[in-house]
Amino acid sequence: MNTTFGSRVIRTLTVFCLCLAHHTVTHGDDPEAASKVADREAISSKDAMTRLVEGNDRFVRGNSKHPHEGKMWRQQLVSGQSPFATIVGCSDSRVIPELIFDEGLGDLFVIRNAGHVVDQSVVASIEYAVEHLDTRLIVVLGHDNCGAVTAALAPPHFEPRELSSLVNQIHNSLYFNRDPNVYGKLNITQAVRKNVMFSVRRLRANPALHRCLKKHNAEVFGAVYHLHNGRVDWLEHRGDPAVSAKQDLEDKNATQAGTSTAGK
Repeated sequence: MNTTFGSRVIRTLTVFCLCLAHHTVTHGDDPEAASKVADREAISSKDAMTRLVEGNDRFVRGNSKHPHEGKMWRQQLVSGQSPFATIVGCSDSRVIPELIFDEGLGDLFVIRNAGHVVDQSVVASIEYAVEHLDTRLIVVLGHDNCGAVTAALAPPHFEPRELSSLVNQIHNSLYFNRDPNVYGKLNITQAVRKNVMFSVRRLRANPALHRCLKKHNAEVFGAVYHLHNGRVDWLEHRGDPAVSAKQDLEDKNATQAGTSTAGK
């Protein structure tokens, strides 16, 4: 065999193997990782929050790993699921929790409807996730320019009965303890945040769900996704896991940036 030709073949095979290895790791086909799907232990709400914050940071930076999509991982999921967090979100096609938080199949238990309205089916689904899947973090995820919230801000007009009912529920959440006949006093940004926190409060105040959350040390938090930059803002106060996780990530990034600069 020609020496030059042989070298080229070897280099080509090497590159192919490296690419295959990268694809395997990136898409969750690692056998060891796949074997742990059913055995994953529940993690605390703080650790779950940290994982979501870090995943969203990767998504925003364009460094998504797209984990847990491979063939071996899918096969392991046939026997069961162990999601680490529950997301109550809007049905909007632009707001996909698994992409926003850079997670994969079996990682998130997702409940979606227009405007993330809290009703009996939503509460029951959360109870199932906490009681039977042992997820200890529930996130109500709103987003910019939500069509359902925008409709709730507008004066009433004819819509099909069920759609009108949903919009009215959101409208009542926006004007809770205020004159329900006053329209246009909130802008869409304020309304989105208010609707998220109203859903959070409803979940926290539900007696049966409250007992379930307390039993499993689970917590409920609110967040808003920004369409223009992919960033998730957490609507909580200092001392809460959402803020702590975000601060930990910022400190980590600052430390890495400092180390990188010092090494130059």
